[in-house]
Amino acid sequence: MENKHCKTCYTEIAVKAKKCTHCDSFQNWRKNLILSSNILVLVIALLSISGLVIPLIKAAFEADISNVKVRSYVITEDGISLLCVNSDNKPGYISNCKIEIKDRSTGRVFRDFNLDLRYPSNSRVVNKKDLEEKYYSIKTDFFMKEIDKFSNSFKDSLSDTNFVFYVNVNIVQYDGSKEKISLGPSCVKHLYDNL
Repeated sequence: MENKHCKTCYTEIAVKAKKCTHCDSFQNWRKNLILSSNILVLVIALLSISGLVIPLIKAAFEADISNVKVRSYVITEDGISLLCVNSDNKPGYISNCKIEIKDRSTGRVFRDFNLDLRYPSNSRVVNKKDLEEKYYSIKTDFFMKEIDKFSNSFKDSLSDTNFVFYVNVNIVQYDGSKEKISLGPSCVKHLYDNL
């Protein structure tokens, strides 16, 4: 029977031996794996704990802020639909929404109208990492009467580009900071024709 030397301790062992009887070292490809059972247990423990720890570490480095913005608005027959987005990790909310009619040349505000939040978006909150549509309704009859009160000639001049409206949205971020976003200006005739 032929013998060979162990690759670790150089003791004579059988040629076909896969493991040295003297030092217990493997003689085949497994000799390159130097993982002991203790190291293997440690690696498995680390992998299982990382599923719990990584989200906690990530949360520790994320700021507690919201970034609510109004992307666009659409005038409907009974109010305004706002498309709101929050690109950060905490919720923010819309405190109020109103229409403001101005003379563009003088900057004079003729009238402002508060809008009521209505179903299905009866929550003012814009959740984290979300895109939401918020519906605000306007009392159309009241709106038209107020415009008529201001001036009987106003409706005839609606196509005049000096009469503009803004949609003003007040946003409160998670940290309590307030921001007023003014969307517009748009021609009042566009508002009058759609309501």
